Amino acid sequence: MLTVKEVANRLGVSPGLIYALVRCRRIRSERFGTGRGTIRISEEALEEFRQTCVAEVEEAGAVVAAPGPSGKTPAVFSNLDSSRLLAAWKEQGVVRS
Repeated sequence: MLTVKEVANRLGVSPGLIYALVRCRRIRSERFGTGRGTIRISEEALEEFRQTCVAEVEEAGAVVAAPGPSGKTPAVFSNLDSSRLLAAWKEQGVVRS
């Protein structure tokens, strides 16, 4: 069984991301103790998670994400209209003029 810190080191991410993945049930874990307890992740659970993160490359060179835990494949954008995207970001306050 691995600690959150060990899993984070193996994946090259922050422990905070691992806690978030555990919280949203993207990675299987076990919790021991009372209260918040301590979280442990099995080698098998880590490998299962890694398999859901694999991106596949099509012949044309477009990257297609592998299906997630729900079994659905995310949408792939073949053509983004940058002016419409910028306008939407401005409308939402993400970008200022």
